[in-house]
Amino acid sequence: MPDTSAMLRLPDTPSFPLASGVALPAGHRFAPTAVLSLRLGDMTLTAQGGPVPTAQAGREGACAWALPPLLLHGRYSLDVRPELENPVDSGGSLMPLGQAPPSPGDPLFLNLDDATREQHLAAARKERTRLIAESPNGFRLVSTYYRFNEHYNTAFTSGYMNGWERGGVTAQMAVDTADAMGDDTKVVNKPDVIKKVDGKDVTYNENAFTQHNTLKTAMLHLAKAAKKKNDPVAEQEYMDASAASDEFATRVKDRTGNDKKQITPRTAPEIRKAVREAPADGKRRVSVADPDVYLDPDRYLDRVEREGSGALPPGMDREDLRHIQRVRAAIIAADAARLALVGEAYHQGTFQAVVEGATATATTGDDGPPVWIDVHVPEPVLDFDDSGWQGEVAAAARARIASMRFIAVLLRESIRERVAAAARTAHPSFAPPSTRGGRQEEDE
Repeated sequence: MPDTSAMLRLPDTPSFPLASGVALPAGHRFAPTAVLSLRLGDMTLTAQGGPVPTAQAGREGACAWALPPLLLHGRYSLDVRPELENPVDSGGSLMPLGQAPPSPGDPLFLNLDDATREQHLAAARKERTRLIAESPNGFRLVSTYYRFNEHYNTAFTSGYMNGWERGGVTAQMAVDTADAMGDDTKVVNKPDVIKKVDGKDVTYNENAFTQHNTLKTAMLHLAKAAKKKNDPVAEQEYMDASAASDEFATRVKDRTGNDKKQITPRTAPEIRKAVREAPADGKRRVSVADPDVYLDPDRYLDRVEREGSGALPPGMDREDLRHIQRVRAAIIAADAARLALVGEAYHQGTFQAVVEGATATATTGDDGPPVWIDVHVPEPVLDFDDSGWQGEVAAAARARIASMRFIAVLLRESIRERVAAAARTAHPSFAPPSTRGGRQEEDE
């Protein structure tokens, strides 16, 4: 019997459509063709091997360690449903493949209470009024925001802004911004790092420009969805919303000397001055990456791996591409979960993957326990037991699964989250070597 205490359970995936128009054998109740989809569930993750010695991570109070090979095991279901029926087919049978506990999510972090949130909103409204009154540029800035506010809100309500509040960073940015708006001597974008509980520290600037990529990925996904629905008006509106976010980011860089890595601390009066004195010719000087970067980041990451950093899109680094890849995969999963496609099991079986090369880094506090833990996990390569697959269903499933890299990205992020949570709680298979067993090891 396997040691279940050493296992981590991963949540089931939604049902991902693979292909339509897939031919079924004569006599099948959905013949002649059907929509084929894939679900993964009953997934467990088990460490294969013992502890690995710790090593310094290059800065005081930090250690890094290699994780043993991780065995991912689960069950899959290839489902079919009629081509022309409602996406929710109540005549099918879609039983859960497994029961995993809810996501452990992030550990406790700063959250704004209602009173503080209302204070921040009041400060934002006051600043909005001031911008409108002070200059035509301020009026244009506010007007552009409200022109696209509904489009940006759609990204949030659709579950596309995955990780926006992760680690309490956005909440802390809100505090810093509100404080600076009320005190002309305070800096809005402090150069100090914002302490995250679930991962590496980031600065105000890093998070701001990273979340710009999150928003742009969502806008271009919505534009593509509108195009598929033959809605050119909505498509153009989302493209315009994406372009507006680009222009804002470019203006920030040009007028304040700030970008993701370059931090030029600015007070509220300095920012207002930059808005007032921006060129009023209306010309847009926006340098951005190809939209395909946000719709197919895998292709660009593969190119960078082959050709080096010279192949990076303009203004981006590898982590930008990885972030877009994570956001893109989460958006696809959110769409699949919302559709709740129901079908009938056609082939079911098991799959597995051995994930090697995973690493973790921890920073410890004064009292010993980790302050944060960051886990790096390679993409798992899934090995399906497909010995029973036959016909066009088999051909379509193999081809589509091989091309749907986002599934591996989703599983990678799920593994990363589960392992980081286990390490924070001193799980013997995943904890920093110095805290295994729930206690600090003694020096020999």
